[in-house]
Amino acid sequence: MPSPRRHVDDTFDLIEQIYGAAYDCVVSDDLLDSLKTYFRAAATILFTQAPGTTQFNALAHSGFEDRFFQSYPEIAACNPWFRVPGYMRPGRILTERSLDAAYGRQNAYQESAFYAEWARPQGFEHSIGSALMAEGEHLVSFTFMRLLDEGPFSAADEGDYALMSRHLAKAIRISQRIARFGVAARTARSVIERLPLAVMYLDRSGRMCDCNGRAEALLAARDVFTVRQGVLHATRASEDARLQRLSRSAVGCRGKVSSAFFEVLSISRDDAATLSLTAIPVDAGMASCGDAIVAALLISSPDQRHPPSADYLAARFQLSAPEVRLVTSLIEKDGLKQAAAAAGMSYETARWHLKAIFQKTQTHRQSDLMRLLTNDLAAAIASAG
Repeated sequence: MPSPRRHVDDTFDLIEQIYGAAYDCVVSDDLLDSLKTYFRAAATILFTQAPGTTQFNALAHSGFEDRFFQSYPEIAACNPWFRVPGYMRPGRILTERSLDAAYGRQNAYQESAFYAEWARPQGFEHSIGSALMAEGEHLVSFTFMRLLDEGPFSAADEGDYALMSRHLAKAIRISQRIARFGVAARTARSVIERLPLAVMYLDRSGRMCDCNGRAEALLAARDVFTVRQGVLHATRASEDARLQRLSRSAVGCRGKVSSAFFEVLSISRDDAATLSLTAIPVDAGMASCGDAIVAALLISSPDQRHPPSADYLAARFQLSAPEVRLVTSLIEKDGLKQAAAAAGMSYETARWHLKAIFQKTQTHRQSDLMRLLTNDLAAAIASAG
């Protein structure tokens, strides 16, 4: 049965549907049905398989009987196309004719165990497919199966398949990139939420477009910052002027970092606590969209700082239990005498432990030790998480 000529609109519609599925990161039943209709196929499958093995994974499929589909891994190693050394490579179109040529005889497909035990019992007489791409030892393949009444896949079908397989391969790569970006974005969000900082993001116009939970709490208090027409403002005019200058510099630098961005602003709160704020530009390569993030404001607050946990101190600096108690008390108390009493030891014992702590932390004075611990971002994240 000769293959009818396909209307160009049908081809364009199917290509559009393929890329639509890529951006949705899902191969829908509707797309599989459209592909089967386009190629007059009764079944289709997108799968990965390592040639000559039973390492098989179905990514999407339609039209196969459940009992045969479940049994495919048992016969996967008998797939005649996979049994020809070096034959499976991306871009090579596989039909019965190509298999006959590979084996040097006619009816190579019909004489295979794969056909006799798996394809024919389901009524599948003809097939066309190819490896779309290689991923390590595995090949990502797409195959269509036809019933006897539809006839074999013609040269015109092969041309159409070659066109669609190129689009399918590109669509899979797009989908993979989107999926990886989604994972990276979720991971980044998780990290930002665990930071002991309020983080606010600015777009190209200098408006705040996103923030983490700590920043939301800071904005809700309304005693330090306000947002007007999307722009972050400090409540005190003198501090706001400096904030706007630093924000404009970060937004306008197009991802280039200079020493100016290590400037730290002090922002006063009504409760007399002081916030520290700095602005950093975001790499321009991450800001290709019109509303993309181009800068971030990092704000630290005394009530957002967490002392390192006992477990972290012990693991990070190999401190003993008494040393951990003393360090924790030093963070919370003023002076070694008060810290020693809080840690349940004498002043002389505390001095002896402190010398060991200095050696383990590579510090020389109590002020150096406190600076090390309060600036240890890893400790703050571990303790805050």
